[in-house]
Amino acid sequence: MPRVKLVERGQTCCVDAYLNPHIFRYLASFVRGFDDQLHSRVQVFFMQSDGGLAPLHKFTGSKAILSGPAGGVVGYSSTSRLSQERAGIQVPRPVIGFDMGGTSTDVSRFHGDFEHIFETEIAGTFIQAPQLNINTVAAGGGSRLKFDKGMYRVGPESTGADPGPVCYRKPGGALAVTDANLILGRLLPAHFPKIFGPLEN
Repeated sequence: MPRVKLVERGQTCCVDAYLNPHIFRYLASFVRGFDDQLHSRVQVFFMQSDGGLAPLHKFTGSKAILSGPAGGVVGYSSTSRLSQERAGIQVPRPVIGFDMGGTSTDVSRFHGDFEHIFETEIAGTFIQAPQLNINTVAAGGGSRLKFDKGMYRVGPESTGADPGPVCYRKPGGALAVTDANLILGRLLPAHFPKIFGPLEN
């Protein structure tokens, strides 16, 4: 008997079907935050996973999965060019990006051109959509730590930016990777911005 399986483009459609309602709710909430609800001639674009921009009405779930890290790649590619020019480096050197966010730690590389891939696997799901070549290598700083069945587990839940990890000193914070890094001496609290705790000091 032939085996029945879901082809990659079918999985991509399922990803869109799952994520689009959340994306559309967010976009509707975003638009309501403006006095004229963006009915003026203002053009609004969102970063996509491929490093390009999509107008508000064409932004979809499968194109948004790595939009945050992609924005980081676009940003550091520009700053690396500038910094190398100012340093007098004639032949641009490759740059490695390290982006630790709330839920994941992503790495990428830039050497004059954006590296694209057209199929990737994320959390066991194959997605056929253009993306910058970004690899998730670890959990993020906001990934929650919990004791489960005799061992510590990391994520997939996140503490979020607010209240964030316990060391942010905000009510409701949860133990996270950032707290572990602080206890292990990998973070320098003296260099933190003055935005933490009830008095933000």
